[in-house]
Amino acid sequence: MKKLIIFGTRNHSKIVTDMAEVCGYEVAGYISPYGEKDHIGRPVYASVKEIEHPDDFCFFIARGDNMLRKRIFEENPNLEYPNIIHPTSIISKYSKIGKGNLLMPYSVVNAFSSIGDHCIINTSGAVEHDCTVGSFCHVSVKSVMTGACSIGDGVFLGAGAVMRDGTSVGEWTTVGCGAAVVKNLDPNSVYVGCPAKLLRRNNE
Repeated sequence: MKKLIIFGTRNHSKIVTDMAEVCGYEVAGYISPYGEKDHIGRPVYASVKEIEHPDDFCFFIARGDNMLRKRIFEENPNLEYPNIIHPTSIISKYSKIGKGNLLMPYSVVNAFSSIGDHCIINTSGAVEHDCTVGSFCHVSVKSVMTGACSIGDGVFLGAGAVMRDGTSVGEWTTVGCGAAVVKNLDPNSVYVGCPAKLLRRNNE
């Protein structure tokens, strides 16, 4: 197993460090543009260019902001990005999971569901059967996608949000904490409440 280097030195990097070590990775350092020299007792590099022989390492993007994860990946597309999956997660053998994903304790990905790249399925988040999760998404703590739901790239489902069977959320939309998605939601928007109602468009 290659040593791991983590993009990010903010709070999410601490979670990823802990998860990576639980999964057997040795964390060799971090990448941050903010001038730090040390983080959690390990070196910090300003960019991948400062790392000798980057092919000897694998990498993980530890930034909670969906758009920022996408930007970092687009700036560094050719690195090796493993999935970090906590041993208490329940992952169906019939599911499909891309690369660079973080699956937190007690998360569930059920049969015939698919997850894109660089997503976060947070603690006790549930992706039930026949669901589709785009890339750069965040299914937050105890949020639930019931059967045959779909979310586009960059979607954030807030803590405790629930999607009714067969509903969809358009790309880069935020669904607030505790919201209930009972019909399809538009892209590039913010929805809150139970049932979820439009709060604003992202460009407003």
